[in-house]
Amino acid sequence: MCGIFGIIGDESGVNGRLDQAARSLFHRGPDSHQILRLPGLSLGHTLLSVIGESPITQPIHSHDGRGLLTYNGEIYNYIELLRDDPELRAACQGRLTTDTVVLVEGLRLYGEGFLRQLNGMFAFCYHDLESGETLLVRDRLGIKPLFYSAAPGAFIFASETQAVRVLSGKPFTPDPEAFYSYIRFRYPIAARSFDLNIRQVLPGQLLRIGRNGEVRTIQWWVNQTAGGFTGTYDEALGTVQELLESSIELRMRSDHGFCTFLSGGLDSSLLTALASKNKNRLDTYSIGVAGAPDLDESVYAAAVAAKLGTHHHPYSLSSDGYRAHHSAFVAALKEPLPVPNQVALRALSEDVSLTHRVVLSGEGADEVFAGYGRIFLLPHDWKAIEEQRNRPGALQAKLLKRYGPELPNSFDELFIERYAYTTHRFAVDAMKPLFGNIDGALLRNSVEASILQIARSLEGDDPFNRMLLLFQNVHLPGLLYRVDAATMANSVEARVPFLDHRLVEFANTLPIDLKIRTLKPRSSLTHLLADEISEIHDVPKAILKDQGRNLLPEGIADRRKMGFPIPPAFYMPQSKDGMADYQAWTERNLELWAASV
Repeated sequence: MCGIFGIIGDESGVNGRLDQAARSLFHRGPDSHQILRLPGLSLGHTLLSVIGESPITQPIHSHDGRGLLTYNGEIYNYIELLRDDPELRAACQGRLTTDTVVLVEGLRLYGEGFLRQLNGMFAFCYHDLESGETLLVRDRLGIKPLFYSAAPGAFIFASETQAVRVLSGKPFTPDPEAFYSYIRFRYPIAARSFDLNIRQVLPGQLLRIGRNGEVRTIQWWVNQTAGGFTGTYDEALGTVQELLESSIELRMRSDHGFCTFLSGGLDSSLLTALASKNKNRLDTYSIGVAGAPDLDESVYAAAVAAKLGTHHHPYSLSSDGYRAHHSAFVAALKEPLPVPNQVALRALSEDVSLTHRVVLSGEGADEVFAGYGRIFLLPHDWKAIEEQRNRPGALQAKLLKRYGPELPNSFDELFIERYAYTTHRFAVDAMKPLFGNIDGALLRNSVEASILQIARSLEGDDPFNRMLLLFQNVHLPGLLYRVDAATMANSVEARVPFLDHRLVEFANTLPIDLKIRTLKPRSSLTHLLADEISEIHDVPKAILKDQGRNLLPEGIADRRKMGFPIPPAFYMPQSKDGMADYQAWTERNLELWAASV
């Protein structure tokens, strides 16, 4: 796990900037760093060694000298790739057997077609010295970040935006669309970054840069098909169990110590239970908030640890400690943070880093197996809106109270209203101190159009499963970015077993009733809204809960989701009267960001 950076094209005046870019990424790779300069190409790498008895410094050449790679990530199935491919095995012979060597030799042999054989998380730059062509590639689901900036005569990339700015020599130029997107939806949506001059390579995407500087964008993996499974529930449960166990086993490959985050919720507890089968006295880490027992899940994490016999490390974060970590995080990242618990994750990662380099984490389970029942049931509410629009009565009154003062005119409008964390008006007002007068309508139309464009590209007849796909394509990349930023700030690699692409692809074929099990016939729930159904008359993530009940202490699998809330007083001690928690959080982050830049 590492930091990568580079310049393709005109490199005039960048000597000192290359070293500075490396320093800006040392937290991602503290073991060593290397810079390689060739005519028209400079590649850099900072190393956090995880796999391999002796660290392999990068950039690395293929055995014949033609391919050149700088790579951030892990290819978990590199052993199987070597075992099953004699030609690949021959190309790697005589070199240390690591995923880095397998990746550079596989790309040299098979080009971008090799990507479809990879099981892992990755962002890398591969250059063919003979053709002069360069590939910038990001993994299927966007677990590892990759940013770039295109300028006349040069193409710059890096694992973090700060390194891109260092290499470009351009100051931070705030992107109004990204900030509007952040304030309303928590993240810059799609390819945006907070910096107007910097974009993201999207999940499952590669950029092919020709010798002449021409850039082509290719979507090498697409996550857009829902439905199709026709087997029984027991068959689905068995396959999910098999794939999840395989995913965890692959992600336990490490030549350094690894552990798990254990919150006491279903996802981390199930993950820990399966990992502990393969490792005695597995180390587990949890963090709670001091002085807020109603929000602290530490007692549940401790119960799971006791049941599984793990070596448990509980930590507690005070309000003063939280505020110190919060300020330091924004100052280092130079970006506002999306959610309050990201600060706690960074604090916990700092403790983990004292003894471990790898942690297994439960991100992705909600987006793949339908954990956000209230929003994944929006098609239920939309059907009610269509039927009750011109029928005054009790159900219409409930709909107006929930979605009023007027009912949405389309499902798109309903989804945007439900997915947003703040209102359009608040977003415009919050931006004025930073941007002055802005065209709020233009920002709104552009950002919402990005979301709806993704929504309309999805396939499948089941509207509920399409909601999951929408979250996987819109929401999940932002969630993964915040995990990467929090853990890699402390040189800790987070691995996310629920996002093994084999598991995701299979789960997306399952009908919604195998993920959200209703306790009554759906026909008897037509008088209720999604908020009144979820976790009362149905069971979200049912297929994971059924698996967890046999492994976890009684009651853990069926606990209501808490989402690790942080007391508002931790981040805004003197919040404005009547201000919603997320509004207070957003305003505080914008203040810290403005001070950092």
